[in-house]
Amino acid sequence: MFPIDIDFSRIKEVLTYDPQAPMIFSSGIFLWLFTAFLVVYVLLQHKHTARILFVTLFSYYFYYKSSGTYFFLSRFAISFWRSSWRVPKAIGSVKGW
Repeated sequence: MFPIDIDFSRIKEVLTYDPQAPMIFSSGIFLWLFTAFLVVYVLLQHKHTARILFVTLFSYYFYYKSSGTYFFLSRFAISFWRSSWRVPKAIGSVKGW
């Protein structure tokens, strides 16, 4: 068998944002992650819901690794925007809406 030498302390490093080294399209880690993404994407070819979920999660991960705290700001802004949809329903029909 092949000896597997996995450094589990690097997993935290790969999953967390580093402001000194953000992930960009020309980085080596992006190339490997995108290759793995394409393989999984092809394997999920006939499972549409799983494929959409996988693409969404990969996009969130890339945006987090490249932008850091702006990821959380965008999630907050989107949730605030979606909650604003409830305002017309809460106050009834408003003329002009």
